[in-house]
Amino acid sequence: MSLPLQPFAGIHANPQHLDLGDFVCPPYDVLTPVEREALYGRGMRNIVRIEAGLDYPGDQPGIRDRYLRAKDHLESWMALGILLPDPEPCFYVVRHTFPVPEAGKAGLQQSSPPGTSTSKAAAGKTEGTAARVGLLCCIPALQWGKSPILPHERTLREPIEDRTRLFGTARIQPSPLLILASTATLGSRLSGAMEGEPFLSGTFPGEAGEEELCVWRHPASSPTGKAFSTLSGSLYMADGHHRYETLAAYGQNTGRPVAALCLVVPADDPGLYILPTHRMVAPGSRPATPELLQELLAELFTVKMVPSRAALLSAVEDGSGCTLGIILPGSLCTATLCKTNTPAGAAGPTPDLPAATIADDLLLARWLRSEKRETGDTTWSISYTRSVDEAKAAVGSGTSSMAVIVPATRLEQMLGACDRGEIMPQKSTYFYPKVPAGIVMATL
Repeated sequence: MSLPLQPFAGIHANPQHLDLGDFVCPPYDVLTPVEREALYGRGMRNIVRIEAGLDYPGDQPGIRDRYLRAKDHLESWMALGILLPDPEPCFYVVRHTFPVPEAGKAGLQQSSPPGTSTSKAAAGKTEGTAARVGLLCCIPALQWGKSPILPHERTLREPIEDRTRLFGTARIQPSPLLILASTATLGSRLSGAMEGEPFLSGTFPGEAGEEELCVWRHPASSPTGKAFSTLSGSLYMADGHHRYETLAAYGQNTGRPVAALCLVVPADDPGLYILPTHRMVAPGSRPATPELLQELLAELFTVKMVPSRAALLSAVEDGSGCTLGIILPGSLCTATLCKTNTPAGAAGPTPDLPAATIADDLLLARWLRSEKRETGDTTWSISYTRSVDEAKAAVGSGTSSMAVIVPATRLEQMLGACDRGEIMPQKSTYFYPKVPAGIVMATL
């Protein structure tokens, strides 16, 4: 299909007053309280004050709150010339350079882009840096089913409520969604659109070291801009389901078209990395033990004890995608999906079944159903972490009854699920690094 990529008149940092690296921040959904406090302390001119502002004692919704302060910051920075609006619709080409994640930092080896061999992915880990190149543009925000973008994850209510209040009050989109495009020509057109000096650039501290952003601007009326308006292919939501649903609802409620700010990256870009997100289960009515897990999971899984963290990670990283690591109080074990014992109606247990689906819909579903029968309690909490060490510490301290360590979803698994209309559990993918807020913003 023809890709509905729209140019927009962006709002961006004035390079005469502000380095792009000093202005951007991580998106709201990965920003920790410590990081947010640090960004506030670095100065008054950081997008964190709009993207994820602080709450203060005495705040009252709609009278004095962080969403109104975000609006005030935006208007003030515009009036002072710290932010500049572009006079005409443009496409923006963004090159994001970053340290390649190491297994020790990420917890598990990153997923390889489609068409990338295991050896190439491993070699990439030692090369120091990688780059992801995408097109910053707008795409119509519509309800799923009508949208030109295919989703892949379930969503949670709280982030949607937060973004609804920000969009409705400040009328600005600070952080773009990450969209993958299956198209034969986008990559070559992006490569040809990075000639000359970027009009915005800067370095900033990222998740695993220093990252760099370079931005080239192309008016929609230019030959390069016109070339970006004539692409065909398919679009896949990589990151930003909550923001997109919020924007679609915003458009429906206001009765006027809304376009989502998106960074569109070719699906075969060599700078695509997916990291795993592990599951931590709140304590229940009885302790989690290897014997109890074996009893509950025997129909679907083979449960084995392992002697060490290294042995657990080695089993999870075996490449099959069907082995999960389980951290219990005082013991470690693995659970491997038995392909021949799947009950009728379950999703086909093949290596292409994403590990997060195996973890949530097969393993954890059985554990939590058992606990509900035991206690009658229907409220359960699963929290998430990208750190194996954090998961282990949570179990050791008793704040979690067990943790499930998952391998990274492979990109071809995600794209295949989208094409089949399947929705994976929330936190099935973590595209590293996150696209920062504040590169170029779009109004509502």
